[in-house]
Order: sequence, then structure tokens, then C-alpha cells
Amino acid sequence: MIKRSPSVLASFCLLALMSCASSGAGPETSKYAAQQAELDKRVPDLLSQFDVPAVGIAVATPEGVALAATYGDARPGLPATNDTLFNVASVSKILAAETVLRVAASGAFDLDAPMAPAWVDPDLVEDPRHRDLTPRHALAHQTGFPNWRSMNEDGRLVFRFDPGTQPGYSGEGFEYVARFIERTTDKTYPDIVSELVLKPSKAERIAFNNKSRWAPDFAWSKDSEGNFKPAETAPSWSAADDLYTTPTAFSRFLIPLLKGRSLPAELETDRRTIQFDMTKQFCSRPGFADICPQAIGFGLSGVVFEYEAETVLWQGGGDVGERAVAFYVPEKEIAVVVFTNGANGAKLFAPIAELFYDNQKYVEFLRAQGEQG
Repeated sequence: MIKRSPSVLASFCLLALMSCASSGAGPETSKYAAQQAELDKRVPDLLSQFDVPAVGIAVATPEGVALAATYGDARPGLPATNDTLFNVASVSKILAAETVLRVAASGAFDLDAPMAPAWVDPDLVEDPRHRDLTPRHALAHQTGFPNWRSMNEDGRLVFRFDPGTQPGYSGEGFEYVARFIERTTDKTYPDIVSELVLKPSKAERIAFNNKSRWAPDFAWSKDSEGNFKPAETAPSWSAADDLYTTPTAFSRFLIPLLKGRSLPAELETDRRTIQFDMTKQFCSRPGFADICPQAIGFGLSGVVFEYEAETVLWQGGGDVGERAVAFYVPEKEIAVVVFTNGANGAKLFAPIAELFYDNQKYVEFLRAQGEQG
């Protein structure tokens, strides 16, 4: 990867005058007409206030993409549209997790079986703990890896704790399980994702690297010092970072997840179950006690927020000049995707999310996230 700065989720483990909006809607246009009008009114001021170049928004229901809107500039002098692809940073992990779970659902492997017979990272060959690593460890951030091996002085992958003994946010874990499913299926990771997730969902305009035919539509990013950075991607793929896509395309594959239709019932329940409870750690942070859910922790597709009547599955992402969030609430049958190309983009999450989801504790969590940057 080209850059490896801490993501917004890791911290949880924790403008100029804007162009006119480019908006479009799906089968439930009338349902969100009031919210669309409020976005048109509210978002340009938010972009200007927080010096964020652009934001793309999509809302999905079981019937399809119900709202899509984009505001601001993709790069200096070029308005963003609904076809603009944003770097979604760690939000990439939702797509990776869905792919791994669908391969598991096919019977190719068991989530709790060791990955070692199919894949061992060369850096770990001499450490016997590699024999204990399972796909579940990777998806639930319990591999024992650092976020990125580049954080170590020698750049090698190492265990910081024994697999399965505690949570530790790790992009390397997602890279590891992606290599594992490549060897399990004898296909490349992008091909697996496309075959099992993207094509069935008719989700287009998703780019894994800078070779994509959509590269001219990549949004540039604006860093914390106000400098625009041309779009950066590696020549290869990542399961954990640097995916470029539109909110509409990304939200399409979330649609079957709202009804639990993409996985067998038992595996779907497993996905939504907290794998390692982090409620005490989360709620003891200053300012978080009043917005604490009943329980919170890593699931198999991001962070699970358990409230009295509903569950929120959430993944945030952030690099040098990108901030992105995607979450869905099965009980409310709604998914919300917000992508930005500015270092202050997280400040837009709460004002946008509250128009579509009325869980005040969760909205205040998003607001706190924005305040932390």
C-alpha cells in the first residue's frame, strides 16, 4: 500500500463555495424526499464550514438504493457527481468480510479451522502460533497482529499477542485471510469478490487498484493542512484499505444484508454476534458513558453496537485525506453510506446520519468520532 496511517476505526479501539449537488434516487424517492431537501440545504454549508471538498451519500433499503447524492468538488475545478469514486479506506473491510463469509458459506472452509494448511505468511513460518490462526480471528480482529507490519522497525509481520486472546485492530489480519481464500479457491481476491458479491449485487464502479478503467473518476483528497493530494492507489489490491468506489455501488451489496439473505441463517447470526465484548473499554472513555450501547465489540463484519431493540453494524475508515463510514441496521432495514475526500470529513457523519436514523446514542457516537477527527 502507498500509505498506512491509522484509520478512524483504529482510533476507536478506540471549503470554497461548493458546486451544486448531483443527486439521484431509487425506488423509494418519495420516502426520502424531505431528507433530500434537507441535504441540499445543509450539506454545502457543512462542506464549507469544515473545509471538506466533497461528500457522497447513499441510503439503501431491502428494495434497493433509495437515495444517492453527491456534493462538492472531486478535485480542484472538477465537480463531484454520483459517478465519482472515493477512497473509502478501512470501510473496504466490510466488502472483504462479506466475501470471506460467502466463501465459508459455500463449504470451502470452516471459520474456526486453522488457515495454516493453505497459507502461512513467510514472516511467521518460524513462529508456531501461525498454526492457531483462523478466519474468525482475522475477521474479528483477534489475530495478534499490529494494524500494519510497517509499524515494526524491520517491516516484518509479528504477533503482539496470542491469537484469539484479545482484540487488536489489524488491517494485516484482513490481508492474511484474503490470501488464504485465494489459495482456498485458486482465484485472485478481486475475482472472488466480483464473482460472489459484486456481480450478484450489480455493484459496479468499484476499483481495487490504479489500473482500473475508472481511475480518471477517482476523487482527490484534502489533507489536514489543506493540501489536495492526487488519488493514490497501489498497483495491486488490498482487502483492508484503499478501495475506490461510489456510495451507490458500495450500498448495493449491503441490500441483501438488511434481510440476512446473503448467508445461511446460522452464519448470519454469527456475523452479528459480538466476538469479543469491549463494552467496558468503550464506555469508560471520557464523554462516552452517556452514549454507550448495551454492548459493543467486533463482530465478523465490523463493529457491532447492541441497543435494546436493534443492532447497528458499523465500519469507519480514514487515511491522510479521506474519511468514510458505512453502517446498516437490520431491524430498521436501512443502510447508510457516507464517503468524503477531506481530513475533516468525519464531522459530516452525524449531521447526515441523523436525517435517516433516529438512534440518538448512535448519532452522538458519530458526532464524537467527528470531534476526534
